[in-house]
Amino acid sequence: MKSINKKTKIMIFVSILLCILSFVFYTYCISFINDKNKIIDDLEVYIVSQTKKQSEINSLKNELKKTTDKRESLSSHLVLTSNVVKFLENVESLGKESNTEVKISSVEFTKDKPVKLEVSFKAVGSFESLYKLLRLTENIPFEVEFKRVSFDADSQDKNILGKRSWTMGITLDLISIISD
Repeated sequence: MKSINKKTKIMIFVSILLCILSFVFYTYCISFINDKNKIIDDLEVYIVSQTKKQSEINSLKNELKKTTDKRESLSSHLVLTSNVVKFLENVESLGKESNTEVKISSVEFTKDKPVKLEVSFKAVGSFESLYKLLRLTENIPFEVEFKRVSFDADSQDKNILGKRSWTMGITLDLISIISD
């Protein structure tokens, strides 16, 4: 009977040992799963944040596409300091449109802030064509401020039809200019 008792003790000991090993293995597995869940949660947060950023980027790209026409229209009303020649050619083309002869006499950047471009020019033609040139200059797609406008009748110059020739002098500041 002692032998059974000894056998039973060994069996109980082995059973307890197996229970302890099972508990340790179970604890290890739970810890391993919790660690993996933490990593998965962190990755999920990262993926959600990246998805949100990508969505914002796509939204901004769409907004940029939608405003392309408006930005182009706005930039057509501004002159870069490096692109003043285009503005001056625009003024000269107004002379051709109004049948006057336009001569630009001075072009200067003001030293004030904000920077302005001061342009002075003279035009020769009939009074009607000079008035048309003045109206066209007022309506150019740039912000300008007239400093001086003068009309002078040339008493000796008459054209073939006997009409008097006129001279108009304009000094204006181009305000819609951007330094580049």
